[in-house]
Order: sequence, then C-alpha cells, then structure tokens
Amino acid sequence: MQESQESIYYMSGDNMEVMKKAPSLQVFKKKDIEVLMLADHLDEPCIQKLADYEGKKFVSIQKADVKLDETEEEKKKFSKLKDMYKPLTDWWKEKLTDFTEKGAMKDAGVKIEKVELSKRLTDSPVVVVTSQFGYSAQQEKIMKAQAFQNKDQMGMMAGRKTLEVNANHPVIVDLLAKIKNDKEDAASLDTAQVLFQTALLESGYEIADPSALVNRIYRLMSKELNVDPDAPIKEVEVPEEEEEAEEEDKDESDGDDKDDDAEKDEGGEDAKKEEL
Repeated sequence: MQESQESIYYMSGDNMEVMKKAPSLQVFKKKDIEVLMLADHLDEPCIQKLADYEGKKFVSIQKADVKLDETEEEKKKFSKLKDMYKPLTDWWKEKLTDFTEKGAMKDAGVKIEKVELSKRLTDSPVVVVTSQFGYSAQQEKIMKAQAFQNKDQMGMMAGRKTLEVNANHPVIVDLLAKIKNDKEDAASLDTAQVLFQTALLESGYEIADPSALVNRIYRLMSKELNVDPDAPIKEVEVPEEEEEAEEEDKDESDGDDKDDDAEKDEGGEDAKKEEL
C-alpha cells in the first residue's frame, strides 16, 4: 500500500480478465494503486463481513463513495468542471429517470440516484456504480440466481445507480455542446440512453430488455449512414422484365458463339480439302 492510502481497495467479477478491463479500475492503474480482485462468489461477502484489516477499511471501487487523494489544484479544477457540465448532468439525470421509471427500462428494477462527473475514469466515456449499501453487479447476479430471493427485497437491496461521466472524453464533450444548443435533440437522447445501457453491461449489470438497446444502436447507425431511422420497411422489388431481357440477350449471345464456332469448323474443313 502507498503511505498515504487509508483504505484497502477491492473489486469483484466473473474472472480476472474481465475485471482488468473494468472502467472502475482505470484511475487506480493510472495512480499505481493496488486493488484486490475477487473472482470467487464467496470472496466479496467475506470481505464485507471483515470490514477492515489492521485499521484499514475495505472499500469497493465499484461503489459511489470511493475517495482518492487529491491536490488542491486537482480539487479546484474538478469543481470548475462540475459547473461546466452541470447542464449536461442535470439533463441526463432527468432523461434517465424517465427512461428507467416510465420508459423501456421500467421493468429492469434500475433506479437512478444521480449523474455526475467521474474521478475514476481515464479512457471510457461513462461508468455505472452502485450506492454505498447497494449490491455490486456480482452480488446482484448471485442473489438473482437464488430462487428463494424475494423480488421486492432484491429491488430494495440493489441500491440506486450512479452514472459517472468522463469530462475529457470527446463523446461527452460533444454531448455537452449539443445539449446546450438543443435539449430536445433526438440524436442526443439516443446517445445518452445507449451510453447508459452499455455502461450497465460493461459494469456487469443486467438490462431487462436488450432489444431496446439494440434498436437504439440501429437508429444511431442509420443516422450515421444518412438513412432515416423511422423510414418504413419496404419489400425490395425485383425488375422481372430486365431479368428476362438479360436472359434473352444471354441466350442470343450463346447462339451467336455457337454459330461462330460452327463457321470456324466449316472453314477449317474447307481448308483441309483444298490442301488435299
């Protein structure tokens, strides 16, 4: 541990390879802070029961209450960034609340606590973390797999989710500019919802209706290709007349080739007779 480190950090997941790619781990790699990786489903409950070791508390890096050492300059810069991005984070929180409580994700059991700037992201645009007393993604999977688990209790213990955004990522910078210009921009809303759902998946959480995410990705792809995403699906008509004309031309062409071959053969026979 580093001398100034006050906590023992850990994370849980299905396996080591998946955990090493987790967005929550990015700032810890950057600052060279060691993190315990718990791949066994019993590890996390045991760590939580232990609570601390030699006066150092165990802290999950997949939860919203992670605190890291910062210089005064870093604190001032982050405070200014929060003010800069407030229009985006406020807008995003409102849209995600509607999305999870009234929209396509209303049956997913996901509740949004807040949208805020992240101190843990360096490369990814967004990450989803849970509240201090909520389940991690790994715990949610285990609890959902238990047949006796009460659904109401599960929803209560899952905890509200926080979406953290990376102020330096070009996608987030662009989204801020678009929202300041037009809060009702449909493409911006699609982007915001796709980012949230993909962040849930990358953080290990489940989404109730994958088709909603897939449809939004199709919409974004359509717009990127300058195709109207709302255009009705039409059956492609095959021009039969052209096909028939092409077949007739082909037959005529084959016939001409045969005639040419026949003439060549006759010419060759005549030449042989003259020689004889």
